Order: sequence, then structure tokens, then C-alpha cells
Amino acid sequence: MSISQTQLAVNTIIELTNHEVGVLRLSTSQRTEVVNVLFECYNNNTYTIKSEKAKANESSIKKYISSQISDVLKKQPIFNNNKAYTPNKTGTRNAEVKAIKMLLQIAIDTNNDEMQKAVQIELDAKLLALTTKSQPKLEIDNLPECLKHFVK
Repeated sequence: MSISQTQLAVNTIIELTNHEVGVLRLSTSQRTEVVNVLFECYNNNTYTIKSEKAKANESSIKKYISSQISDVLKKQPIFNNNKAYTPNKTGTRNAEVKAIKMLLQIAIDTNNDEMQKAVQIELDAKLLALTTKSQPKLEIDNLPECLKHFVK
């Protein structure tokens, strides 16, 4: 059975650092050691990289691996006091959020308290909507006839 890239990185980091609990931040030498081990795994075809650009040369492969290590350290609970990862920049790529934030700054700059409160409420609602996982919509037409009567 094949092991995922992430799980291989987690296993390698734990093995090389003897990490058990708490927050883990790798020293430069530890990071280099993890990168080198995963690079060897890549050479042995036990660590796969799908991106052709990342596979261009040894330097780009090691850069890709280092970036993946950062991602694993940031997102895996075992390296963060068993706390789930939550993005701290929700909505930074959303055009509507950017526009609302600009309007909020205008309200602050002009000392317009009424506008500031209204814009802040809208911003909070938009950010909440972006962070709340939406439920997939049940397509009734896709159900067999014998089950449609359960859904009204």
C-alpha cells in the first residue's frame, strides 16, 4: 500500500526529531536532514511529486520538499499541541472581502461611526460565511423514484 506524501513527511519528521507532544519547530540542520531523507525517498520512488515544474532539477525538488515540510508542520495537529489548523487569513483572496475592507478603512479614516459599524457587521458576516463549511445540496432528481418520497 502506498503512503501519502504528507504521511511520509510526518513519519520522517517524527523519526528524525523524536517528537511526541507540543509544538515542533525544526532547526535549520533538522530541516536539512528531513529534506535530504525525503529527497532520497523521491529518488527511490517512494515519495512522488506530480508537478513537472517541481521536478525540473534537484534544487527545485528540494525546494518543493522544504515547502511541503513547512505545510505539514503548520497543519498537522501532532506538531501543534494537537490543535487543528485554522487559516488566519480567511478571505484574503476574496474580491468582495477586499472591497468591504477598503470601505471599512474609508469609514475609519472619515470617522463615520455609523458606516463603520454597518461595514464591520457585513465584513464579519462575509468572513463567517467563508469559514463555515456549506452542506452539499441534495439533488432530488438524482435519487431513485423509490427514495424520493423521503425528501419533501
